[in-house]
Amino acid sequence: MLHPHDIDYDPWTIRILESAKHLALRGHHVTLCHVPKRKVEPHEKPVHQHYPENIAIHPLGVRNSDLYRNTRQVMNLARGADLLHVQKCFPVAAVPCLWAAYLMDLPVHYDWDDHETAISGIVCEDTLVRHKTAIWERRMPSFVDTLTYSSEGVRQLAIRCGFPQDRMWWAPVGANLDRFKPGENAEDIRNKHGADENTPVVLYLGQLEGAAYAELAARSMEFVHSKHPDAVLWIVGGGRGLGELRRFCGTIPWGQCVRLLGYVPHEEVPRYLAAATVCVASFEENAATVCKSPLKIAEYLAAGKAIVANGIGEVRRMLDSCGVIVDPGNAEALSIGINGFLEDLEFRAKYERLARKKAEDIFNWARTAETLETAYTHALALRRRIKN
Repeated sequence: MLHPHDIDYDPWTIRILESAKHLALRGHHVTLCHVPKRKVEPHEKPVHQHYPENIAIHPLGVRNSDLYRNTRQVMNLARGADLLHVQKCFPVAAVPCLWAAYLMDLPVHYDWDDHETAISGIVCEDTLVRHKTAIWERRMPSFVDTLTYSSEGVRQLAIRCGFPQDRMWWAPVGANLDRFKPGENAEDIRNKHGADENTPVVLYLGQLEGAAYAELAARSMEFVHSKHPDAVLWIVGGGRGLGELRRFCGTIPWGQCVRLLGYVPHEEVPRYLAAATVCVASFEENAATVCKSPLKIAEYLAAGKAIVANGIGEVRRMLDSCGVIVDPGNAEALSIGINGFLEDLEFRAKYERLARKKAEDIFNWARTAETLETAYTHALALRRRIKN
């Protein structure tokens, strides 16, 4: 398995780590290669403290000139492997993967989890980088044997690239059901941030990076605060958008009810969810978000929370019959959903039960690993047919 980001510091590596762990639990031998950050900022803390013992983890070189060396390293690690798996289309991991697979005559599985071209258009100012991302995202499906997609939006991208539909499978984002679960004791978390047992806590969890719209959640509190003056919004997460969000909250009359908590220790995230009365996922609709399969929602579901979200991408499928879905970009609609949960305890309890069941049935990493196993089996059978 290859990933183009740093599994120590980048939270968007959760998907490949959890997939690797659950594949190993199903009896597979898994080697995971990743690309470390060139520079770790002083404020950055490791996202993952411990890795499963049954996964072999290897860093790759970070420079463009390391491509040859990385290819040789992947080939050495893949001796005896049946298949190579790559997540995302970025050349730093994709090129060594594809070259090693070609030279060793191994099938390749591609796990496509985001519309990288659209995201780079939001977060990247370098025109050349955006252009390269677009080229690689369009071309990547033509080099691989099988493909999993995280959302209907990504599936449509794959179809437009001409990838055969009988060689692709839906593998949505999941949650760790043991780590995120109802009933966690979070009294100390509430006390730490000045919220007693009667304080309504609305929680937004996630990175404040590209295609994140925490400001929309903050705007919704204008209408929540008018009905529930004691309610607070906790925004848990950091990133490049934190400074701008802090400036925005300083300009709004209800800004005192919005608490920007920044990064919290990774091991404490489940207890922050447990401390929440209602969880919110706010989005605008654009080319990036319509392909989203939001991790935060999978974790909200697993924690058994009442959830209100703007309906983009996979959100409607994830929250169908177990959450409140409102129009994209609409802060007032978010507040109506939040107020409904705050005012009706029976309604909230019903949706909390339904949320956990949805995670147990569909949105968990064990289910994702099962789907990957099906795709791998198909890729191996396809390669055998070609050889014969």
